[in-house]
Amino acid sequence: MRSSRFDNVSGALFNRRIVRASIVVILVFAVLVLRLWFMQIFQGPVYRSKSEGNRIRLQSLPPFRGMIFDRNGSVLVDNRPAFDLNVIPEEVSDPEKLLECLSGLIPLDVAEARRILDEGRRSYPFKAVCLQSDLPRDHIAVLETHGFNLPGVLISVRPQREYVYGDFASHILGYLGEINREELRSGEFPDVRSGDSIGKAGVEMLWQSRLQGVRGGKQ
Repeated sequence: MRSSRFDNVSGALFNRRIVRASIVVILVFAVLVLRLWFMQIFQGPVYRSKSEGNRIRLQSLPPFRGMIFDRNGSVLVDNRPAFDLNVIPEEVSDPEKLLECLSGLIPLDVAEARRILDEGRRSYPFKAVCLQSDLPRDHIAVLETHGFNLPGVLISVRPQREYVYGDFASHILGYLGEINREELRSGEFPDVRSGDSIGKAGVEMLWQSRLQGVRGGKQ
């Protein structure tokens, strides 16, 4: 009899512990679900913004083309820094507002800029597209000052060919031009991409492989 009562009491205590443990597990699970729901619904935009800000972006840098000297070591063809107005389409939530803001700061062909931006958004939304090249320094200063109002806008620097003596000996030194589709398909320029410039005549063309330089990148 005593053994039976003891078994009953033990069974009751065990059942209570099971119930209590189950309640604790359910409560913990409910807290986790509520926490996840809160983070997704209320704090989702915050974490999404932080994630976008922490994204690693690799910016391709054009090759630095070699200089050309005369037999006495004097520079005939050099490179100077040129500043371009670039935009990353994916980071622009309101393209029309951005173009309106840009055109109010510097002279800008809005129709052409809209076309370039739309094409970039369709093709490579995370890749910077150039809206204006070789900006004068006063335009750069204005854009840098208002940078906080220009989401997705980047001012990039690239080497621009500079012929020290202008047109002097241009028939010998040659000139650069953007590579075309036929030249790209020829296989003669394995390290050149669409949009890059190559030598089209004279020394620039004859020594293209030596002068073209190596493409780089930065984060």
